[in-house]
Amino acid sequence: MKYRDNRSANIFAFICRYTARYGFPPTLEEIARDEGFKSNSGVLRHLDKLEKWGWIERYHGNARSIRILRPCAGAASEDTARSSRQFVPRR
Repeated sequence: MKYRDNRSANIFAFICRYTARYGFPPTLEEIARDEGFKSNSGVLRHLDKLEKWGWIERYHGNARSIRILRPCAGAASEDTARSSRQFVPRR
């Protein structure tokens, strides 16, 4: 699968890995921290792209409201830059 935007693809792969590991989607802050954003606005732009492409669905105004619409099978393997990175959620 060829991605149109590598940063958005990395975010999608992170959402897939996080959801598979914890059973619920990450927050904007968790995505921002993983991708190195200083604020949530950059994350929101990429989530808007993913939603426009039909990869995810969001319920605006709700926390952890990302729903994955596209199969994640290839997402984790194609995210080579962060495949070995361990993420620990903040409690």
